[in-house]
Amino acid sequence: MANAQNIAAVPASPATDDSGADQRIAGIIAVLNRLSEIVTQETALLQHRRPQALNESNAEKERLAATYAQELRAIKANPGLIKSASDAEKEALKTTMANFREIMDEHARRLIVVKSVTESMVQAVAEEVHKRKNPVNGYGRNAALQSATTGQYGTTQSATPLAVNQVI
Repeated sequence: MANAQNIAAVPASPATDDSGADQRIAGIIAVLNRLSEIVTQETALLQHRRPQALNESNAEKERLAATYAQELRAIKANPGLIKSASDAEKEALKTTMANFREIMDEHARRLIVVKSVTESMVQAVAEEVHKRKNPVNGYGRNAALQSATTGQYGTTQSATPLAVNQVI
């Protein structure tokens, strides 16, 4: 975490020695590692069906993501910031970024599953409410089905209210 905070201390001018570039890369790696830890914890929460707990780390996650995005923009604008970094540091950054992408892919898959399950549950509840609200009671005049909401003389009964508390 200390390296993540030291990123701001690295000068925004092109690095002239290996240590400045290596320090910048080490800071980015620290940010990615911490983000990976948070996302892995969130994936575990999704797996254990506790999506409501995802909000606990939002502030830190947003701060780290902003720091990471800022560093990527700075490097894109001035590739010299890390050009002089050692090959080992560059390789470590590539490996860390690849691991982070894998973690994010798994997290996205879990979110899709949770979303799908939630939507299915809401759909099932809506269908059940509709069935209870409009049960088929039998046949009326002219052998037409007669539902509970449409009485014998075409009168409409009151609707059943439905409330959904969306947590995700």
